[in-house]
Amino acid sequence: MLITFQQIFALLPLLIIGASILFVLLCIIFIRNHFIISTTVVVGLLLSLFSLYFVYQNGTQVVTELLIVDSSSIFYSILILLAGLSSVILAYPACLNTYSGNREEFYLLVLISVMGGILLSCANHLVMIFLGIELMSIPLYGLIGYTYRDNISFLGVSIKYTLLSTVSSSFLLFGIALMYVCFGKLSIVDIKNCINENSVIFPELFMLGLGFMITSFGFKLSLVPFHSWTPDVYQGTSIPVSLFLATVSKISVFAVMMRIFFPSFLFYDEKINLVLIFIFCISMLVGSISATRQNCIRKILGYSSIAHLSSILLGLLTGQNSEFSLETIGISLISYLLGTVGVFSILSLVSPGMNGKSNDSLFLYRGLFLNNPFLSFVFTVLLLNLSGFPITLGFISKFYLIVLGITSQLWWFIGVFITSSIISFFYYLRIIINLYSFSSSKLLCNVPFYWGITPSGLIIIISFILLAFLGIYPKPLINFVQILYNYY
Repeated sequence: MLITFQQIFALLPLLIIGASILFVLLCIIFIRNHFIISTTVVVGLLLSLFSLYFVYQNGTQVVTELLIVDSSSIFYSILILLAGLSSVILAYPACLNTYSGNREEFYLLVLISVMGGILLSCANHLVMIFLGIELMSIPLYGLIGYTYRDNISFLGVSIKYTLLSTVSSSFLLFGIALMYVCFGKLSIVDIKNCINENSVIFPELFMLGLGFMITSFGFKLSLVPFHSWTPDVYQGTSIPVSLFLATVSKISVFAVMMRIFFPSFLFYDEKINLVLIFIFCISMLVGSISATRQNCIRKILGYSSIAHLSSILLGLLTGQNSEFSLETIGISLISYLLGTVGVFSILSLVSPGMNGKSNDSLFLYRGLFLNNPFLSFVFTVLLLNLSGFPITLGFISKFYLIVLGITSQLWWFIGVFITSSIISFFYYLRIIINLYSFSSSKLLCNVPFYWGITPSGLIIIISFILLAFLGIYPKPLINFVQILYNYY
């Protein structure tokens, strides 16, 4: 089969990432300079991001049976690249600049994992989905425990994640095998056609295979009952890696679920829909309620991510509202990404001022307002955005989700979603109260005066401005999402 120039051009972001990986490998062999390699990786990710504009102009391209580059894959690739870029920028000053071990391989692992994420967003074949998930996940094993010399507990968390992730992958592989038994093919388009024509030969095996695949995706997205690893891993690794897990890893798997299940895959049997509604509702409640009992900010963020992504998965269940579902998912994911990146950047910024102490405890942020009022205000806005407070993008996102639920008549889901949102406001408020509380002891947070011109500070300010502006005037974002999905 011949591949045209347009098809090769559609893979430009992947080719740029691949070239960056090759360059980093050569640098590690011959130069091993931390600054040069980190700069190269940032430039490579930026070039890959800008190339998506030209890929979009190129239109939808089916690259062999394995990959499809369309507006959906471009949208998720943008989010993945932005999240990867933020993680790399935070990693330089936060955990690598003072690390005594080899630092350059960190960037190599990030690039490979980002490449896996982009492949997942373009996957059009179950084999490519498995390869993409492994390409994204295996570097994470190393990233989680990368700075173990600074904290030996990171190694234990890495082993825990490795074992659980391996089991999850085996579930996915078994599910794919059962799909092949049922349909004799692994192309997502072919499988969807068989389902739409109601020509499933072995419906029991199909349901079993689907169950295994949902189990695997549920682990990657931390859905209940596969969520127990999330808070421990969020807390038990460096902040940039926690951010990478919370964004790149989950957005990539979200893209796969949309590709496989949206819009008609789940409507083969009504029971599947009911099971998924139950899982998403329980995940929202468990994530929100568990977060209220935590005194560690990263654990709170871990549990809140479970509730956030479960609510966004509502889009999977509303296939009859295709365009509005895609618009809702797009706005919600962008809101989640900006809010998460901003909050983790603040955690990263405050960390060096702790004199070696952990920055995880909620009470260590007590009195931050006295030291830096503007940073406390920005932190407050970012947290209010995650809670869905009015005049933030988070509120627009939750408003869209409620309207989508009402138009789809998912009344139970709406009730649980509103309950979960009210609970989430409580634990975000606990963090905000600590920022403005007065402490009799010496202030533990010591943020540098010039934080606004540091890499972390720039990410914080950009996230803050975008969330505040789009919360008041969301039309540019709505237009952006609508244009991107125009070809879908």
